[in-house]
Amino acid sequence: MTDTDLKRKSELKAVHSKDPIEKLRYKCLSRGAAGIKELARVFRIADVNDDNKLTADELVRICQVYKLDLPTADVQAAFKKVDTDGSGSLSFDEFLLALRVTTSILNIELQAPIMTDTDLKRKSELKAVHSKDPIEKLRYKCLSRGAAGIKELARVFRIADVNDDNKLTADELVRICQVYKLDLPTADVQAAFKKVDSDGSGSLSFDEFLLALRPPMNENRLKLIDMAFKKLDKTGDGVITVADLKNVYNCKKNPKFCSGEKTEEEIFKDFLANFEIGGHVDGKVTKEEFINYYAGVSAAIDTDVYFDLMMRNSWKL
Repeated sequence: MTDTDLKRKSELKAVHSKDPIEKLRYKCLSRGAAGIKELARVFRIADVNDDNKLTADELVRICQVYKLDLPTADVQAAFKKVDTDGSGSLSFDEFLLALRVTTSILNIELQAPIMTDTDLKRKSELKAVHSKDPIEKLRYKCLSRGAAGIKELARVFRIADVNDDNKLTADELVRICQVYKLDLPTADVQAAFKKVDSDGSGSLSFDEFLLALRPPMNENRLKLIDMAFKKLDKTGDGVITVADLKNVYNCKKNPKFCSGEKTEEEIFKDFLANFEIGGHVDGKVTKEEFINYYAGVSAAIDTDVYFDLMMRNSWKL
């Protein structure tokens, strides 16, 4: 979803919503993906004594400064809904948490890339044409298939790796790209391999090649991905399993669970499979697989603010 679409849809939802928190949330998002963050910025400026406390009157003033077109009564109602103990004061962080967009966790693996897949494909195809770097060219060719493009290349490799040694040669990479039907000259594919094969041995691990192919991410994005992984990895053993998910999320309201189509175990396994690279599905998601997945999603999102909002809202960070 582009920022323009988000603004338009949020404005409509703000008009029709009966819930005061939803109304305020959509009014902020009608300013774009950074709308809620900007409201927080206005609060930080106004919070001269730096106590992080918020009253109903202060919230009204903040909304006026931010020029949100909302009646005072609606803003006060939003405050009252969060102020459950009726104390008349609450921490701004508490209010901000209530204002964040709610997203079903069991849909995030589908929603995150789909929101921007069309843009990603278009941009990547153009970048592949103009790039002079062989690794970049191959990376963008994969991403022109969508956020899961690199993951799908890995899947083709896993199928072709009949002796399961995880080794890759230049000729094998050429064949894999042909099977995957990437429209790249053989010379470009060989050049990509040669760039990663720094010692000139003619062979390298596919995981090593995959790491080089993964879209680069800055420290802030990697930190958010790390936070999400740690939230899911309840046991702290560096691997996310069905058992971890059961300790974090309840899928009892999932439509497929309610209809009896799938068990809780099957729903969680399907969820984990989205993160496992190259069709190598074992019901365990390593941190590397989790990062690889979000590297594809990240490539579709130009601004750090939007990536931050998506990750925090999706995983309740």
